[in-house]
Parts: sequence; C-alpha cells; structure tokens
Amino acid sequence: MLKNISLVVKALLCCGCGACVVICPGQCIQMNFAAKHNIPVVIKQCMECGKCLTVCSGMQLLAEIAETNKVGENITNAEFLACYVSKSADQGLQRSAASGGFITTLALHLLARKRIKGVVCVRSGPNKPTESEFFIAKTSEQIYQASGSRYSPASGCLPLKELLLLKGQYMLVGKPCDLAGIHLLEQNIAVLKERILVKVGILCHHTPFRTALQNLLQGYSLKITDVASLQYRGEGWPGSFCIELKSGENLVLPYRKAWNMYFSRLKYVPIRCLLCDDVFATYADIVVGDPWGEEFKAEKIGYSLTMLKNDKAVDIYNDLRGSDKIYDKKLVQSKIVSYQANLIKKVRAKRLWLIAYIILKHGLNIKVLASSVVTKYSFKEKVSIVKKFLILLRKRRQ
Repeated sequence: MLKNISLVVKALLCCGCGACVVICPGQCIQMNFAAKHNIPVVIKQCMECGKCLTVCSGMQLLAEIAETNKVGENITNAEFLACYVSKSADQGLQRSAASGGFITTLALHLLARKRIKGVVCVRSGPNKPTESEFFIAKTSEQIYQASGSRYSPASGCLPLKELLLLKGQYMLVGKPCDLAGIHLLEQNIAVLKERILVKVGILCHHTPFRTALQNLLQGYSLKITDVASLQYRGEGWPGSFCIELKSGENLVLPYRKAWNMYFSRLKYVPIRCLLCDDVFATYADIVVGDPWGEEFKAEKIGYSLTMLKNDKAVDIYNDLRGSDKIYDKKLVQSKIVSYQANLIKKVRAKRLWLIAYIILKHGLNIKVLASSVVTKYSFKEKVSIVKKFLILLRKRRQ
C-alpha cells in the first residue's frame, strides 16, 4: 500500500492545496501545475514517513467514506456568533472587487494598524495571467492588485514554507480545502499558529478545471497566449468577466454567462469537489461570500456576506467597523440558507455523490451495492446515484 500522497491522488481525492509539499521532510513532493488542476507528484525516492498523509484533508475524506450515514446532515457546518452584509466605503474598491470589497478592506485595515505584516492570498500569475497563484502580499499595492475572485486552481498552502521563515503575524485568505490543510499543518508545525492572526474562508462550491477557461477562450477563437490580463469578476455586482487581449481588444461577458456556460458546468468540476460539504469553511475565523438574496437582485455595487465564527473574529470586525471603512447591516443566521441555496443543495447532494464514489471505487460489487444502496434509498435517490456513478466513471476516464 502507498504510504505517501500518491494514495490520495490515485483515489481522485486530492484538492491540490499543497500541504503535503510544505510538510515533506525530504522535499520529495512538488506540485504539477500543468494538469487540469494542481496535483502533487512524488519526484524522488520517498522516505515513507507518512507525514504528507497526516496533513491531507483528502486522507480524512477517505476515512469518512466508511461512515456514509453521517454524511450530508450538517447544513451550515458551523454556528456563527454574528452575521452581516458588508461592503467597503471606498467606492473604487467596491467596483473593482468581486462583492463589495470587504476582504480587501479588512486586509488593508489590519496592515495599516500594523496588526499584520502581510496577507496570504491569491492573485493572477505575474507572467501567466490565466493562471492563479497564492503568494504573500506585503504592501497595500499588492493587496489591491490581488482583490477579486479567481476561478482556477491555486494551492493555498504553498506560501507557508516562506511564512515559516518570517516574523510577525499574517492574515490568510483561502478556500475551505486550503484552510483544512493549514489547520492540519498547524497541528504538526507548532510555530505556524504564531504566524497567523486570522483566517478568512471563501464560500466555495467548487474550483473548476483549467480546461473551463481554455474552452471559454476557444469558444471565442482565442488562445491562452492572447491574454494580457484577466478579471473573473469586477466592475460592480455580480460583475463582469473581462479579458484584456495583447491586441488591445477586450472580451467582456456578464459574470453569470461566463459562470453558467463554463465555470459551473459539471464536466469541469473535480471529483473531490463533488464529495466536499465544507462549503462554509470549518477552519476559518471569518467566512465571506455573496448574499444571493431576493432583496439584493437590484444591487449594482454588491455586498459581502460576512460571518464571524469566534470572539477573535468579532473583535477584529468591530475594530474595522469603528474605523468607518465599511458599511454594513446585521443579519440573522437563518438568512444564510436563503442567500446560499446553491451551496445548501450541494451539501445535501454529497451523500448520493459519496455512494456513487464508493461504487466506483469497489466496482459493481454486489455486497457493496446491497449494503450502500438497495436498503437505504428511495427509488428516486437510486436513479440519482446511478446517474452520478456514470458521471464519475466518465470523469475517471478523462
């Protein structure tokens, strides 16, 4: 049996966070950025110490598969001490950010107050604008440049190798799977906790394959090499997908058109994302997303749905409020369900995806079918499981 991260990759459960690269004592692992999504590769003789598996959230998911009765029951994954809709008081930042600019405003505020030395966040690749990469933003200019959403693979744990060599505290912004990897790294590297002031989690449905963007470009007779800069969302809310071409021309699409036609299509969703129900970022202090509510349909600038999980988050948020750098209004937690109906639907679907995955893993084993499907699910659910199994089968062959 494999005793390294290849076990998780082979099981199609790797999220590409890069925690295994950070923890490996022999530097035997590096990320493959040329695949459909970021994948760790063992590049030299493995010591088989197993440390990479101790920080792997995919390994935890493998363990969870044996307990399918507990899957899909927690709708929000957490209770929040307070919930708000918030947006930056900076009108320029409101328009350039994805949804009100709260995260960027918070980062700039903490940096100005000297509570942090920088922010671990994602940006467009300096030399490859169609790629996304995590880095440590250490200046207000770098934080501004990193504002906005990125709908492409990026490994949120990789900058922690640099972070461990630095002094002071930092703010981290990442997807739920990135923060899960960081949480496991904290349990194995004690000094890491001292480097992190606050973790901000992004509400996440999935991270699409690179092929989503590639096929979008092909649909408009464009190549990756034609792109000078790329903005997935911006210029108001819900925003526009905008590509500036090297020719000087622009391709601009409404956000929903780009998302619905390409980035949200099932063919571009990794199997690991289909099996994930940590949409509300379990290991974050502050969780941020979009308030897709009826009362915001006419909104043109946008708000950030902002959820505070602990006392530290409340203190940090209240300090920001006192600076008059944001506008906000408080919400009751029940509103989250209506604002994030698509994520709630994803959580509820996980159990059926997981059963389909178990069947895929074991093949058409009669015992597995009998124990996991025949006695537990309605006819409608069984039909859904069969459809999901066929989808996973096609994905495995891709």
